[in-house]
Amino acid sequence: MLKSKDGDATRIDMYRGITLSPILSKLFESVLFGLSEKFLGSDNLQFGFKKSSSTTMLCLLYTNLLNTMLNME
Repeated sequence: MLKSKDGDATRIDMYRGITLSPILSKLFESVLFGLSEKFLGSDNLQFGFKKSSSTTMLCLLYTNLLNTMLNME
């Protein structure tokens, strides 16, 4: 990546280096997660930080449950 728009693009010292450490750490993280995913289960009642689930979904389900209970009376 060029350091300055006004600099000489033909000079090597006008470019910033690119580091590979974020790429390697992301690769390591994904491999480690893939190996340990089956051991990292959670309870069915947990809604946050879970795939295909959220706290918004919990609020919708809770509101629906309350409405159902109030309409039963």
